[in-house]
Amino acid sequence: MSTSVDWDVSPTVPSLAPYEKTAVFIHLASLFRSAKLIGKHVDFAELRDHLITEYNPSTFRAYVTVTVASEVGNISGLVQWMMHNGYHVVQREKRVIASDYGPPRVIGNIDMDFAVDVMECAQSLDHAILFFGSSDGTRLIEALHRRNVRVTVAGVYGTRDSSVSNEIYKAADDFLAFEDFPPAVIKNAGDI
Repeated sequence: MSTSVDWDVSPTVPSLAPYEKTAVFIHLASLFRSAKLIGKHVDFAELRDHLITEYNPSTFRAYVTVTVASEVGNISGLVQWMMHNGYHVVQREKRVIASDYGPPRVIGNIDMDFAVDVMECAQSLDHAILFFGSSDGTRLIEALHRRNVRVTVAGVYGTRDSSVSNEIYKAADDFLAFEDFPPAVIKNAGDI
């Protein structure tokens, strides 16, 4: 007499989200590029609500430059909305400085603010969710790992025009593909 045995004894592991200290850091230029690559727009209220449901973050931080503002349109309305709806927004104006010795210099990069804020928060985090895809962020992820912070990166990867570099994709612990966000978060242009 033969008895069937179910050898799959792996325990069901509950999500760590309610117990992890998580923060979301959004480099708006990177987020807008990701959405544009797949021909969509982001509903920031739905994004916030989705991430709260999935990860229960303690903070949402967004970083924007004036240059991005001119590319996106009415960014000041979005920034004001974000500031009143749970996002801490850091803004930096890009300025062009004339030079007698060559082409004009552009100063005012939000990347430094982004990296400094992430590292300042790292001491009290278990998990950082980064909407940032430049390979310049690889050292940031390595520094977070040295502080035992798990890193999830969000964006578009695996296409000819990815918003997330290979280096960032490989360095991150997890990846959130824009294409996999619920339709309420990533919408067609006419749906917002």
